[in-house]
Amino acid sequence: MAHFFLPASHNYSQTAQRISRAQRKKPVTTTDTTFSQLVVAMETAMARTGKSPQVLSNHLTAMKAFMADHGFSAECAIGSHLRAAYYRRLGEHVTRLTKEERSTSYIANRKNLLGHWRSLLLQMDRERAANTGTFPPFQIAIRELLSEAGGIKKLAKNVGISHSALQRWSSGTTPQTSSIPKLRRLESYFGMEPGALVCLLGGEDVTPAVAPITSNAINYRKRISQFQQNPFRLKIISDAFKIEWSDFVSYKTSLLPSLERQARGRWDLTEHTTFVANEALWYCFVDSKYCPTATIHWTALTRYCGWLTLQKTSGGAELPSETVQTLTCVLAINHLSNYIQWLVKRADGKIHEGIIGFIKFVKSLVHPITGYLTQSPHLAASLHVALSRDIGWPELCAKAFEWTKKTLKQLTPRQKQSRDTFEPIKAILELSNPMEEVSDMVQRMKTHRPSTGGLTEAIWARDLLLIKLLASNPLRAKNMKLLSYRDDNSGQLRQTTDGSWRIVIPPEYFKNQAGAAKDRPYDMPVDEALWSDLERYIKRYRPLLPHARETDYVFLSADGEAATKGWETLNRRVFHLTKHYLLNCPGVGPHAFRYINGTAILKAMPGAWEIAAQVLHDKEDTVRKHYAHLRGTDGAERAHAALRSAFARM
Repeated sequence: MAHFFLPASHNYSQTAQRISRAQRKKPVTTTDTTFSQLVVAMETAMARTGKSPQVLSNHLTAMKAFMADHGFSAECAIGSHLRAAYYRRLGEHVTRLTKEERSTSYIANRKNLLGHWRSLLLQMDRERAANTGTFPPFQIAIRELLSEAGGIKKLAKNVGISHSALQRWSSGTTPQTSSIPKLRRLESYFGMEPGALVCLLGGEDVTPAVAPITSNAINYRKRISQFQQNPFRLKIISDAFKIEWSDFVSYKTSLLPSLERQARGRWDLTEHTTFVANEALWYCFVDSKYCPTATIHWTALTRYCGWLTLQKTSGGAELPSETVQTLTCVLAINHLSNYIQWLVKRADGKIHEGIIGFIKFVKSLVHPITGYLTQSPHLAASLHVALSRDIGWPELCAKAFEWTKKTLKQLTPRQKQSRDTFEPIKAILELSNPMEEVSDMVQRMKTHRPSTGGLTEAIWARDLLLIKLLASNPLRAKNMKLLSYRDDNSGQLRQTTDGSWRIVIPPEYFKNQAGAAKDRPYDMPVDEALWSDLERYIKRYRPLLPHARETDYVFLSADGEAATKGWETLNRRVFHLTKHYLLNCPGVGPHAFRYINGTAILKAMPGAWEIAAQVLHDKEDTVRKHYAHLRGTDGAERAHAALRSAFARM
């Protein structure tokens, strides 16, 4: 569907007279307005108002640069590029100018000149609508939005605009200035650029913009943002510490370690990752294979080391960096105790999983039989006097072990999540069918389909398929990044002989390969609503993206990221799309679609834990635990349904 939103200036007659179908107004067409025609109109307008040739030259230069930047020829139909999509196109042009290091005044002047071109076009549109008796362009835009939203009633409820107002606008009434805040809410709801609807009314917009429809800031994100401004993790690592950690990781990943190790104490290695082995990631790769657990514990350990060097005024121990760069720093239980208390205070009093996990890691290091430190007395030489007590190595490890046991016994019962994972999408999950909001999101994305083709449209098609596939098959981000397609159907995304599509992924690609995925490969159908999108993207759009011929990954970055390990910034893209198009959402990653899908299934089929677990490719017990809040709600609803007749008599 083409989306040519044009401005309006005249109200339709409000009389109740009947007119024939042939006499009714029809949408104005814009395909006859080309860039060359707009140039002629500008030259005429300049001559009529007595503007100097230099002023006209400046305007022509700005327009030619704008057209060249977007690949428009003189005979191209202007379409939505200077209308509904103007702000997006202008933003893209300004981005290019910024990369060229143009001055602020240069960019401001360019925006001003292009604004004159747009104003002229909108004036031409209004005159055409008045002279030809066609629908005013504002009504065209409103009618198309109503169609995308599934009707007036639903849109009125979601946006908070009266049913009668939407009906009047779609019938021909031009909104008053006092209604501009409502139009801005419509713009936000459909993910449109600010002013895309307001400017179609004509005249100057002097009403301040209202806040977009979105949820309150997430407390956890605000806290993390504050922490990121004051990082304390140890960054510069000594060669001795690198060797010490590498030896430890070799012990944890070895098939047959020389030291004792717990039965389930081996860390897994995988080739299936989006990370690439390099100098910066030396701590989590063994023989070019990635170790996820090493990343988790190295991060926690270097944070503790960083805290040891932190100034006392900031709550740290203020020790020299060279004294703390060793695994043995965890034996200083006085510092360890202060660090844990500092972490709890920093987390607003919450004892979260990260705190408990670090203590458990220390406990494993000093276990009397299988502890790595307990079995490595040679490391005593690396223990600085500032961290140790004047006791023997076995006693030092035993003392640390007893401290971890006692501390875990005290803190574990009080453990809480540092964040509510459902909070960013709480408003969506509370709906009777949360998937309806994802459907609305997709419709909003469809209204922003670029009409220029090429890479821009390929990105749009990729994003649209990504969101729809996350809704149909809510895989984890890693699996979406590594999802592959091959013409011979040997990839993970496959088309069957009957034309349907399936996703087949071996267990070793999953995070829970030792759990739910161990004995059950992922083999799930893709919803039929996506089949045409898949074929269109694979055959038409994907080849336009960078590195398409070099890799078999389904989703590719448009920024030219290395094709060898998948689209690394996919999470960031999903966050951007959900923030822009998903109602009442401050932005979420791919994992949120697992929550939406799981909640939608359990609300539609209360008690269907096995089905939800199958769709999410997880254990039923895990699903029951994670969605426990729905069990109480569903039970209460069934109880009310059973007693409805009695309550009705009350």
